[in-house]
Amino acid sequence: MLRYLIVPVIIAFNATGAVPNFYQKQADQIGIDATKIYAIALANAGVNNEFGQYLPWPWSVTVDGHYYQFKTRGELFIYLKSQQRNNKVITYGIAGIPLKSQSSEELWQSLDVVYQIQFAGKKLKRINCSNLSQCLANYRRNNQQYKKIRLKNNHRLRVPPMTTQALNRIIAVVAKETGVEQALLHAIISRESAYKIYAKSQTGAMGLMQLMPGTARYLGLYKADYYNPYKNVKAGANYIKEQLVNFNGRLELALAAYNAGPGAVRKYGGIPPYKETKKYVPAVIGYYRYFKKKMG
Repeated sequence: MLRYLIVPVIIAFNATGAVPNFYQKQADQIGIDATKIYAIALANAGVNNEFGQYLPWPWSVTVDGHYYQFKTRGELFIYLKSQQRNNKVITYGIAGIPLKSQSSEELWQSLDVVYQIQFAGKKLKRINCSNLSQCLANYRRNNQQYKKIRLKNNHRLRVPPMTTQALNRIIAVVAKETGVEQALLHAIISRESAYKIYAKSQTGAMGLMQLMPGTARYLGLYKADYYNPYKNVKAGANYIKEQLVNFNGRLELALAAYNAGPGAVRKYGGIPPYKETKKYVPAVIGYYRYFKKKMG
């Protein structure tokens, strides 16, 4: 489930305490002081965990001076792919890798923790510095360009699909939490966004469930949550559930209300005579029957 924390980047440069063995092992392979690598990791992607420990988190990103933390490698990958054409200053991971025009395969590989440690270590090895603060300053000054590194004994990694198993799990969780059938959620998503997480319509509808900004706010979403797959799907599920209650379980009217608004359904005493809605309702019902049969 996508989750970001939006906070200003004010990170204390602190490398106190023992360096984890994982970092030490990578530093030994590169031939560089592990303390330097760990300090860079803390400075670029430090976060306090639930026990109050300050540790580096590899799936973090800084966008124009704001720090975001994602739960998984896959979630950060999806976000970075969506931002590659934006004119923003974006760095990510414990190495503070600049987001450029990396291919999907290169981007996915660069999110590997070992890759990030080696990326930082190999850059640090070329930098002259006498203390940790100077190392950090020089590292950031010389870290303007992305350049691939080769990992020893590393096979070519395939980018996993981000719109199949991961989203299926999210939809299954939401269905269980809200009581809305998985088949119906899949049907709405198929018609609304075709499983494109960052879909946005010309009218401003957003995400998998294509929520309008006003509807999203009504459902309790903050702006940062609009394209969060879990929160978007759950909000949409709650909305269709509300319409099913409003219209006594009549699916065709609930779907019409989802598309055109409950006020329009009440006004016309049924499916509104809107071209879009008249196409929308049978299309979703068709998907619903398909998924219901497929899921047993």
